[in-house]
Amino acid sequence: MVSLLEFLVELLASTVRLVVFVLTEVALRDPLAFVSAAVGGLIIAGTVGFFAYLVFGAALAELGIDVGSPGRTPPREAVGDAGEGDPRTGN
Repeated sequence: MVSLLEFLVELLASTVRLVVFVLTEVALRDPLAFVSAAVGGLIIAGTVGFFAYLVFGAALAELGIDVGSPGRTPPREAVGDAGEGDPRTGN
């Protein structure tokens, strides 16, 4: 039976062999193939990075760590509209 360490080493080694093969045998043979491989790699890296960002943010939120929001903040409540005052205090 294969141990976890042997599996990870083989996975890493085969990934390196795959990258070398794609670069030497596929991408460098034709300029269009290089552009296609580069754009595909950027798209994959971008989507994986964005998904990792979402998962990391969700994990921090589950742990109760507030990291804020890089997007829009919720609109502030209008105080004094129609003579109602602040709804939180009842004034």
